[in-house]
Amino acid sequence: MLHWRLGEYKEAESCYRRSLAIREKAFGPEHPYVAGSLNNLALIYQETGDYELARRYYERALAINEKSGSRENIGVAENLNNLGIVDFYSGQYQQAEARYKRALDIFEKILGPDHPDIAGLLLDYAPMLRAMGEYAKAEAAYDRALKINEKSFGPESVGAAACLINLAKVYAAKGDPEKADSFYQRSLAIYEKNQKSEDPNTLYAQACYWAVSRNPEKALEYLKLSLEKGYKRAFFAEPDFASLRGNREFDALAAASKKRSSVLTEPNR
Repeated sequence: MLHWRLGEYKEAESCYRRSLAIREKAFGPEHPYVAGSLNNLALIYQETGDYELARRYYERALAINEKSGSRENIGVAENLNNLGIVDFYSGQYQQAEARYKRALDIFEKILGPDHPDIAGLLLDYAPMLRAMGEYAKAEAAYDRALKINEKSFGPESVGAAACLINLAKVYAAKGDPEKADSFYQRSLAIYEKNQKSEDPNTLYAQACYWAVSRNPEKALEYLKLSLEKGYKRAFFAEPDFASLRGNREFDALAAASKKRSSVLTEPNR
């Protein structure tokens, strides 16, 4: 996973393809280990904007995990969550919501209602609700994730800060800048306390907040800071940056990101 986290997509794709070939040979094409390799490859294609290919690999992984035991297992839920993200990024909101809801139901049945993995799923699901204008539902999802992370990791944890800055985006999107700023400042205080204020991921999260707040100057300022500090992952498909598309400076940065993340060696595409 290191290459993926560093945005080294070609290297990550090569490693995951070798892993897939080894596991298919050792365990057969329908083994859960093979599903794991397929899921990892799909993550690469998802992040580099090839949603059709990502969906193909996620769906194959889902089919394997559904056959390997109960149709309600953690592997199935994770595949559904990832397919939900791809559907969201592709604009297929209704299908995405159905997948998220099924994944959430499985997680709750197996892990209980307050497991940190549920907070992670809610953080994936809520952005789509916000994009749909379902602000009350998005706020409820983020608030639930916040309570879970506060209980699991503490009220001044990085996980809590991530929920707070996402709540700030909900209020920014619905036109409540005062409340948005309150949550934003709370999140920044926690990041600073955890010595994460200069972390590239924190700076990137701030860029997303300012983009949702329709402040392109600040959004670009923090996006460039995150890149200077070493943010490597592809961002050209980030839904939060919708308001920046058409801005010459952002489009140049996004094009460079897309060029760096161009991997795909998939045979017979």
